[in-house]
Amino acid sequence: MRKNSAVVLAIDHGTSGMKTALVNLHGEVIQTASYPTKLIFTSDGGVEQSGTNWIQAVEKSIALLYHNKQEYRKKTIALCISSTFSTTVAVDKQGNALSILTWLDARAAKGIRKKFGGKFLGYSFFKILPFLYYTGGGPTLSGKDDLAHILFWKDEKPEIYEKAQFFLPSKDYLNFVLTGNVFATYDSMALFWLTNNRNPNSIQYQNRLLKLSSIEKEKLPPLVSSTYCIGKLLPKWQKKWNLPPLPIFAGSADLPAACIGSGCTENFQPHLYVGTSSWILAHTPWRKTDPAHAIACLPAAIEGKYYAANEQDMAGGALEKVCSWLFSETERKQKNFFQKLEKEASNVAPSKNNLLFIPWLNGEKTPLDNENVRGSFLGLHVQHSKAHLIRAVYEGIALNSKWLLFYLEKFLKRNFSTLPFIGGGATSSLWCQIYADVLQKEIRPLQNPQAANARGAAILALVGLGEGDFSYFSAKTKFTKSYQPNKELADLYEKKLFVLKKYAKNKSLNQLFF
Repeated sequence: MRKNSAVVLAIDHGTSGMKTALVNLHGEVIQTASYPTKLIFTSDGGVEQSGTNWIQAVEKSIALLYHNKQEYRKKTIALCISSTFSTTVAVDKQGNALSILTWLDARAAKGIRKKFGGKFLGYSFFKILPFLYYTGGGPTLSGKDDLAHILFWKDEKPEIYEKAQFFLPSKDYLNFVLTGNVFATYDSMALFWLTNNRNPNSIQYQNRLLKLSSIEKEKLPPLVSSTYCIGKLLPKWQKKWNLPPLPIFAGSADLPAACIGSGCTENFQPHLYVGTSSWILAHTPWRKTDPAHAIACLPAAIEGKYYAANEQDMAGGALEKVCSWLFSETERKQKNFFQKLEKEASNVAPSKNNLLFIPWLNGEKTPLDNENVRGSFLGLHVQHSKAHLIRAVYEGIALNSKWLLFYLEKFLKRNFSTLPFIGGGATSSLWCQIYADVLQKEIRPLQNPQAANARGAAILALVGLGEGDFSYFSAKTKFTKSYQPNKELADLYEKKLFVLKKYAKNKSLNQLFF
């Protein structure tokens, strides 16, 4: 029996930075820290990152985490990582990251359409059918998933493809750096679209899919469960971070980790996430697919389960981008900038803000899988202020979630009444209320909502250590308050959603930009 003061070190690798957390044996987050990472925008439209920058951010974040908690270095008993889906790393024989393509990188879209395109929802029916049969999904037309990235290297950067010893999900690259061992988990490899997922208890690479994709199996990592111990922290990191030889558990990608960290571990328990991107997820006992709206049941981090996977491209990322247009860097660096912004936007009454923001600043994935749609402000007037624009951004992102929720509820044959809320968006009381009003659902933000993914990773380690099962840790989930929907605003937001969908279907308008 371990001492109650023992903790797990969890790392949550997001698009914009490395978050770290100390989580106790009851699944409670007791300390957090973060350090930013950089995006590299290439001249040909790519969005990449640097492996060196990642490791530097891990080191900086860990140093900040233990700065005022030095006594916890010796009390740390395990390490586990959650990381972004569809950020793909090409690793050479020496273990160096040759190239890292993020989930924002859509350069492969043209190649994906050329290889798998056709008249069946944009695909060749006979080419997509094996993917649907074995994986429950298939390569997205937006070209932003792992398989698309590998094919981009093969077609456009053959020198990278040839030098690569392995292609790894971001989480599994970090695990490799920390342990020296190459593994991936059933869930983290899902968007490579190369595994047979029909039996969630026996997931393996599928030779037919490898042949269709023209990818060698030898360049892919061995598969293990998310609670599997893949090795121990290498001596050089033990010495550098003053940590014991921690067992490192395989962990999971961000979406499955969020399902666990949000406390929604039972089937058909949904949660809402708003960070750089956004999603609404729920575990399921079965597997099916809605290819028309890019929703698929993929392997969960909890063995034997699936979850209804979906993700919207830009949420908090769209808010940050609009703020960069409206405010100077000096203004944005001011203390409590977003709190002040929220206060001004809250003074704009919903019924007086006849302005609509379309959040597709980088194309979209769900429920509209199209890298070519573009964002916009509709209904601009000379009397609109910055506060009107910011409120419109909050509303537009929530309306996009409402559109997704309609298809998700239809997909799961459930009508949800309550949504636990995680991510940075859940720290905003205005956004919580806007989501309640737009979705017409009760919204319940978690305590430490930005640490939900890290909490999910820590729980995977705790389950692997035998400290409890998923139901036990789910019951320990704590919320801050409840936001109830204003029924009088339902019609207003239905009308705005109608316009958003009309905009999406206006092909001539979207073709104007290409």
